[in-house]
Amino acid sequence: MNYLKPTFFPILIILLFTACNEEIINSNIIDPNISITDEELYNLAYANYQFPDDFYYEDSLSGSLYYENTNRIRPLNERDGIWFQLCTNNVDTARYWSELSSHNGSYYRDLVSQRQTEKYFEFKRVYSINPIDVILSRVHRCTYIDRSMYDFLNPGDIIGVFKKNNFIKNDVKELIEYLWFMENYNNTSSKVYKGLIQNSSQFYVYYLYEIGIVYGDYGMKDILSYIKHTFKINKGSGEITHDIELVKQISGRQN
Repeated sequence: MNYLKPTFFPILIILLFTACNEEIINSNIIDPNISITDEELYNLAYANYQFPDDFYYEDSLSGSLYYENTNRIRPLNERDGIWFQLCTNNVDTARYWSELSSHNGSYYRDLVSQRQTEKYFEFKRVYSINPIDVILSRVHRCTYIDRSMYDFLNPGDIIGVFKKNNFIKNDVKELIEYLWFMENYNNTSSKVYKGLIQNSSQFYVYYLYEIGIVYGDYGMKDILSYIKHTFKINKGSGEITHDIELVKQISGRQN
């Protein structure tokens, strides 16, 4: 498990978001070490809650998200154990990758619609034999994020590069929360407790505190974890790093 050591830089602005955030004023970036009581951890773990009110959220998903990658666009016998998410700025290229992915999947899903945003190209695909089987096939736009250096099967330190021009604090907030959402939107065992962003002359640092649940087998208790995620975004290069620290664990409900 990696731990992020406090790094000290001259401060420009230190901001924290409303509802799940509080303002901090200091001359350096300082690890906030936001605490939670065992009672709060227990109660929130089982509450009908997943994200703070102002957290990035897509409430109109009509299928399961899938981000196209170097593994899926190849036939099974040609896959080499490297798994990078793809990006392009060309809708035709994105559609071609989505089509390859569908052909190389366990079964083919028809393309029924498409759209694009600042962040991605999206292709809605439906399995004709079972129309409730819907995939939202997405390809990152390279003008927003490039993850070609991050192998999901052999992760390195850099998880992506933020490519948006002249990005500011609110852009970084949306980026990190978007990345979190796309990997955890349907994960009921993960909840975001609080998020805090700090701003130095060289970096933005986003501290995200997660409540995680590992459900126990019959006769065993759940395990509740309080986890600190530290996302660091280089203002010059856009490189994003992610460090994880387990702060504490307690026992949950008996099964």
